[in-house]
Amino acid sequence: PKPRPEPEPEPEPEQEPQAETEPEPAPEPEPEPEPEPEPVDDGPYADIKRFLRAGDFAELPEKGLMTICENAQLVRYSAGDTIMKKGEEGKCFYMIVSGTVGFSVEDDGTILRSRGPNEQFGEIALLNDSGTVTATASATTDVECYVLRKDS
Repeated sequence: PKPRPEPEPEPEPEQEPQAETEPEPAPEPEPEPEPEPEPVDDGPYADIKRFLRAGDFAELPEKGLMTICENAQLVRYSAGDTIMKKGEEGKCFYMIVSGTVGFSVEDDGTILRSRGPNEQFGEIALLNDSGTVTATASATTDVECYVLRKDS
């Protein structure tokens, strides 16, 4: 048998020169999630300390927080209850945990303004010996307050 001639290779088609491109940068690694803060163990005062730190008392030193914690009591009021009455001597400072308190100055009970969670009222009683209540405070919903008595 006669050897077969090898086929000639086909010429490669001409290619247009391509513009040089820079290699794409590797994607940046995703940042690691920040660790969750360790919960602070405030013992039996955890709830009130959390409340105080979230509000106007955030900058109060630990000793001041402890004084409030040791003397405040959690009190519950039902919707419609009078918490303090206009004209009486102010004896307590109230820190609202939940619910809404309405304030009226007229005998008809028309609510002029309301306060809710993380707000407070009655501070004049603690600051002034002759603190007279200037508005009646009533629970417009069920309310929980930390109450700090002037004499405590």
